[in-house]
Amino acid sequence: MRFRNTLRCVSILTVFAVAFATAAPAQQFEILHARYGSAHRNIDVTQRLRQLARVNATFRLSWRTFGDPAEGQAKTLRIFARGPRGANRFFEYRDNDIVDGSIFSGWGGGSWGNRPWHGGWNPGPGWGIGNPGIRPPVGRPPIGNNRLQILSAKYGAGRAQVDVTGRLQSLVNNGRLNIPVSNGAMAVRDPAPNVPKNLFVTYRVGNGPRQTRTVREGSQLSLP
Repeated sequence: MRFRNTLRCVSILTVFAVAFATAAPAQQFEILHARYGSAHRNIDVTQRLRQLARVNATFRLSWRTFGDPAEGQAKTLRIFARGPRGANRFFEYRDNDIVDGSIFSGWGGGSWGNRPWHGGWNPGPGWGIGNPGIRPPVGRPPIGNNRLQILSAKYGAGRAQVDVTGRLQSLVNNGRLNIPVSNGAMAVRDPAPNVPKNLFVTYRVGNGPRQTRTVREGSQLSLP
């Protein structure tokens, strides 16, 4: 009898433990600091990020969001944060990624990031890379035989080129991409003013071979 009662208690405790674990919220990180730009040219955007967080649960990242501290270069938003167990992580977002604030504690309150920051772009040992939980743009088709994947895309002339891979991938609709080749369509400042530019694209359709396409500025890019 005593054994049965003990077994029953253990079973009840197990059920409660499973229910608690299921209901437990996902791990969230407290934002300490945020920077935007390239490794060599970046700026503190913590205050601007707080402003965005107060009115947007999510937002799409572009150079227009924070300004352009590194003209003609691919830029990244780095959010430096600390987890509930003291783990330090930085979360990276490229232009055209959708930043989802739900993984950060107190996102909408905007009361974070007030401590002094001396870590710069690379804070050093003890920092791991967090999972940013990037949400794909609405309308992006599932992976399949007709999935158009933009593997690499550069826009510009000579050495004055910018990476627009993320931009092109975000514009893919139902497995196709049809856009004019221009500064506006690429959502970048002119990487080579007064010079004819080209768009260099490497792509793949489904599990097919890698293909390349070069399109002049002012022409139309149609893939596949």
